[in-house]
Amino acid sequence: MLPGSVYLEMARAALEQGGIDREIASTLEEGTTSIYLQEHIWMEPLVVDDEQVEVHIALISKEDGLVEYDIYSGSDYFDDQTAITHAQGMMKVSKLKHPKKGKP
Repeated sequence: MLPGSVYLEMARAALEQGGIDREIASTLEEGTTSIYLQEHIWMEPLVVDDEQVEVHIALISKEDGLVEYDIYSGSDYFDDQTAITHAQGMMKVSKLKHPKKGKP
């Protein structure tokens, strides 16, 4: 069974890699913004046995800097009836009051 923390990391990594907006990804890399994970719901455990499972993440831009995420398998499209939603939630990107001074 996939640990719950992995879903959170998948959502964060997808956003940071520019999955929705290159500008957001750039500000995250520069350390001038941060990600707040909100309203996370674990829905259906992802169990992987001997067979490989393809897992997808959909990022949907909402108003006020919110990004909805859906982590799913069983289909290439999260809104397909055959898709199994494993987790979903929201992320908010906010500017830091005191940006980081570069990466170590």
